Formats: sequence, C-alpha cells, structure tokens
Amino acid sequence: MRFKSEVIACGVVYAAARRRGIALPEDPPWWTVFDADEAGIQEVCRVLAHLYSLPKSEYIPVYKDNDSFTVRRTPEPQVSKVNT
Repeated sequence: MRFKSEVIACGVVYAAARRRGIALPEDPPWWTVFDADEAGIQEVCRVLAHLYSLPKSEYIPVYKDNDSFTVRRTPEPQVSKVNT
C-alpha cells in the first residue's frame, strides 16, 4: 500500500478545494486532524494529476462467439414427474 486512506482522502479534498478556489485552514493545518502530512498530500495530488492526464480507457467486450470459456448455455428444461 503506497498511501494511507487518510492521506488519499486529504489529497482529494485539497485538490478539489484548489480547483474550486476554496481556502482551507492552515493555522493549525487542517490535515493534522486526519493524521496526514503535507508531503503525502502533495504526492497524492501529483498522482491524481497524472491519472487525469491519461487517455480514457476503451471498453473491450469479453464475450466472443464460439469461445469455449464464454459459451452461453441455455438451461435444460425441467422434466416434471407425474405420479401415477
């Protein structure tokens, strides 16, 4: 695990606040309440920026006709027994 969940949460809050122009308290630093550090938050922001810079993924269908691993099988009809 690269980051603690608290640091990721603080990084996302910080990035969103900066994007919206919202000031966060610095005296005392707001992230200390969440047991996070500023360096970790900055690193999370760099990773987020990198992820958002990547091209969007493309859907690749998994099912292929006549593929032995994904053959669609229809359930066999239930045969009911009649008491005579």
